[in-house]
Amino acid sequence: MTFYHNAKLAVALTLGLLIASQADVSGATRRRAVGRPSTGGGGGGGVSLTTPNPTNPLEWNNRGVELGLKGMWDGAVHAHEEALRNDPFNMTFRQNLSAAYLRYGQSLLQKHSYAEAAQKLRTSIYVDPENRQADEFLSSAIKGTGKNPDDANVRQHLADDFDINGDYVSAISEYRHYVRMKDSGAAWYALGRVLVKQGSSVPAKLVEGYTAMRTAVTKAWEPGEKNELSKCHAALGDILKELAFTARDSGRTQPALKRMLNAGIEYRRAVTLNPLNSDAIRGLIEVSREAVQVNPSFDNRLMLGGAYQLVPDFEHAKREYIECFKIGKGNPALAQARRSFHLAVVSSSQASPPMVAESMQKIEDQLRTSPGDAELLYIYGRGKETLGDFPGAIAAYQAAAKINANVHPQLQVRLSTLLGGGPVKSGSQPSKIAGTPDGAPAVAQKAGAPGSLATAAGQPAGAAAPPKEPPKPTVNYADGEAKLASGDAVGSIKFFEAIIDKSPTDGHAWFMLGRSQEKKGDLEEASVSYRQATYSKEAGAQAALDQLNATRMQPAMKEYDKNMADKNYVGAASSLKEAIDLAPKNADLHRKLAALMKQTGDAKEADRETHKAEEIEKGGK
Repeated sequence: MTFYHNAKLAVALTLGLLIASQADVSGATRRRAVGRPSTGGGGGGGVSLTTPNPTNPLEWNNRGVELGLKGMWDGAVHAHEEALRNDPFNMTFRQNLSAAYLRYGQSLLQKHSYAEAAQKLRTSIYVDPENRQADEFLSSAIKGTGKNPDDANVRQHLADDFDINGDYVSAISEYRHYVRMKDSGAAWYALGRVLVKQGSSVPAKLVEGYTAMRTAVTKAWEPGEKNELSKCHAALGDILKELAFTARDSGRTQPALKRMLNAGIEYRRAVTLNPLNSDAIRGLIEVSREAVQVNPSFDNRLMLGGAYQLVPDFEHAKREYIECFKIGKGNPALAQARRSFHLAVVSSSQASPPMVAESMQKIEDQLRTSPGDAELLYIYGRGKETLGDFPGAIAAYQAAAKINANVHPQLQVRLSTLLGGGPVKSGSQPSKIAGTPDGAPAVAQKAGAPGSLATAAGQPAGAAAPPKEPPKPTVNYADGEAKLASGDAVGSIKFFEAIIDKSPTDGHAWFMLGRSQEKKGDLEEASVSYRQATYSKEAGAQAALDQLNATRMQPAMKEYDKNMADKNYVGAASSLKEAIDLAPKNADLHRKLAALMKQTGDAKEADRETHKAEEIEKGGK
């Protein structure tokens, strides 16, 4: 039995903190046996204690209870800390320590020592995040200092200040309250970030921090918070990287490789959101190098080549792609990676002239055999633009646009810039393209044929001829969809990830990646992919996300029903919050939590949840 079996009992410490019978001391730390308080008299002018001098966690717990009953809170807190330090997984000891800090804070509140009371109450919440009584009294303490505890900005600023000053215990407590007030990705990331900082000295907090950040990436983010979301993914990568290295150092090769791969995924997501996130790029290179050291496979070398490409370190990237060619020259992922590499080279001001010339030659060679490939034409045009051959760039861009105007997000922008007053001279002619006769303005084809760079009849060079019909995307999803239909979820995941690496805004690829991950059983990853697809307004993505979240929350709801049947309201609330994390816009869940909070006497939290439900039902955020 623990002290916190009913939220209302937390007000009276003596109803909850129970002293173990001394007959149970032997083996008690394993059995968590707890009995009724012993009674003993005091004598003389000092304080007489009936519990023995502590020699094990249970005796420290009992000493703390006795000191608490006598109002000696400094000593009580110390004793309960010793009990928990020596038996850190004992939930009774944890709740007793939290209760001691709660009662200590209450005693200070009665003396109007608001700042000191707030510090004790924050520690109570840090020890046991489910101690809502401590949270209520903390609001009273903050109000006593002249601040508004119901203002989310106030709680955020308090948390930020504690974080800056290195008081992570208080920062964690404030951020925990803040995420209940503002259930956003940025709020959960702030909580996760400070938990990870505390994790350097309290390892259990590192796990809590990782969990908070995983929650953060599934939440809604404002458009202007892309950089923060990028940092969140990079932080997840950092945690996985360290866990991978720990596994590697202990000889657990397979877990190490899996964590390196997962770290690489998080780093790539970070760079997709913010290509200038240098920390994520460095992290990706580090885990890729280590993965190659452990297993120099095709996939690991391809990952390392892509990481070098981001720096950009084109020479090292090229070497890794050459190694990939030796291992699997027919692998379609290598062909896609090479295109990405050539585009990066011809677009970069940091690539050496010989490197640019080599990439241009490779693209020319491919255009001879595939003159109607819109992506190759765009890459070729990008190179021409970098080299200052603007007529050549215009010709290549126009040919690419005629085949597929959406082959690259920058195609129409760059073409419009060159045509609308850029450095192109009036009357200039498109330059010769590889594989064409001398003097011909296009690939050796009939004018107007697919892939032709010849200008339309009656159109001056440099003028864009409008297409006769809307361009259609040429991305071929069939192979990936076929893999998924055949049950090869791993193969389809790799297929669609390769498309996303080239086109991070391809909503259909994100949607299909989500379906593949769901098929494989990676529901959390699928949730992230479906959410990315919704940002591109992919048809069916929101419905798939809602359905997935409904599936993911079923275990939590079963646990909620069980806890309610057992009248375990604290556990029921925890299960509801877990379900809300998965389906934050489910008004029914918020109303259930509001009713439960009202039932346990937490009126403020009940009002907040009711307000959230009403906002959702009105169509608000």
